[in-house]
Amino acid sequence: MVRLVVVSCADSGELHTLTLSSDGRLTPHQVLRLGGMLMPMALHPSGHRLYVARRSEPLAVLSVGVSADGTLVLLGQAPVSVSLAYLSCDLTGRHWMGASYGSHCISIGTIDANGIAQAPTQLLPTGHHAHAIVVDPANQYVYATSLGNDQIHRYRLRNGHLEVTTPATMAVRERSGPRHLVFHPSGRWLYLLNELDGMLDTFAVESETGALHWRHHVSVMPPCFGDAPWAAELRLSPDARCVLTTERRSSTLSLFDLSVTPGQPRLLAQTPTEIQPRGMQVTPDARQVVVAGQASHHLTVYALNTHTGELVDTGRARVGLNPNWVEIVDLPS
Repeated sequence: MVRLVVVSCADSGELHTLTLSSDGRLTPHQVLRLGGMLMPMALHPSGHRLYVARRSEPLAVLSVGVSADGTLVLLGQAPVSVSLAYLSCDLTGRHWMGASYGSHCISIGTIDANGIAQAPTQLLPTGHHAHAIVVDPANQYVYATSLGNDQIHRYRLRNGHLEVTTPATMAVRERSGPRHLVFHPSGRWLYLLNELDGMLDTFAVESETGALHWRHHVSVMPPCFGDAPWAAELRLSPDARCVLTTERRSSTLSLFDLSVTPGQPRLLAQTPTEIQPRGMQVTPDARQVVVAGQASHHLTVYALNTHTGELVDTGRARVGLNPNWVEIVDLPS
């Protein structure tokens, strides 16, 4: 089995791929030059397609094929009218969704039978600075964050169409800056990382209605850190034993335990990492974490023990300029 790390590099307009060994070594594999400000990515559920948002003109969602040997090939470009800060797929792999920070809206489009993203079919206004959009584990409800309005928006996903629910939004703490969301696979818990107050919030989810009820929060900031928070990435380990966060101003990677009480994440480990870490991803076997430093232009790999919280630096590699999003694909052996 070959493990492929894919990194979007905003300032050099490239996708960098590297192979990742079981002992944490990164080996450069390919540089695919697509041009423009390449930022959020989303992996198709099949693992054979990758979607990348170009946030400079010409604005587009790029469809990239992932071959069996890990080679990336551009397959198509779907024009969009807004710059997308976040991309995701629904669980069927038939639809892509995006959030636009600058245009304060979300969008959804189809993915054809060849795995190529098409132009948006729907665009909906949100509160100020939409920052993320995710679907629940039942593929029934979609949630988006509005960082500027301190809100979570809720929609019903029906036949590839987003329907506004009643109530349509849920308010969170004032000036918290809700940024990224991730679901526990049970569907019972939703985790929210807040960019501006550096808190990780937990919400209980009603399965029938998708309604959210706040339950808990914990800081992702290092103790006694004096500057204002600037939280970035939130990921769930595939074994669902922990969630991990990056924080850019303190350049910190944090790990929170979910194994005992998923409704109350508990800090297990915290370590300094790459300068201004934005993108971060966990390997499918939950044994490694890859962190990208926007200001260092490097990746660092950590061996991860989700039982003890141990994080061990095992390798580092230079990539393109301003690496900001990381995806990991296990290729067939």
